[in-house]
Amino acid sequence: MVLCTYRALKVHAIVSRVIRWYTGSVFFTRGQVNASRQEAKLMEECDLLIEIIQQRRQIIGTKIKEGKVMRLRKLAQQIANCKQCIERSASLISQAEHSLKENDHARFLQTAKNITER
Repeated sequence: MVLCTYRALKVHAIVSRVIRWYTGSVFFTRGQVNASRQEAKLMEECDLLIEIIQQRRQIIGTKIKEGKVMRLRKLAQQIANCKQCIERSASLISQAEHSLKENDHARFLQTAKNITER
């Protein structure tokens, strides 16, 4: 009876060790699976973040280019307006110089009035 009890205890100890080893192995395997899942999820989320960043970079780049084009158009319009003003001023200066050469006072006053009204 003592021998049976001893064998039973020994078997019980071995079974307990096997169960602990197996359970630990399962936890280890579960840990590996969980780690693998977490790593896969991390990679997926990083890929998603990279995609979002690339989309934002493209959107921002497009807006910068559009802003640049708009500013260049405004600048070209301002340059055209300035050129027109310079041409009108040059024309008025030419007329003023011509009127200064006028000897008739009445005609000079009329020409000067016309120039200032422009």
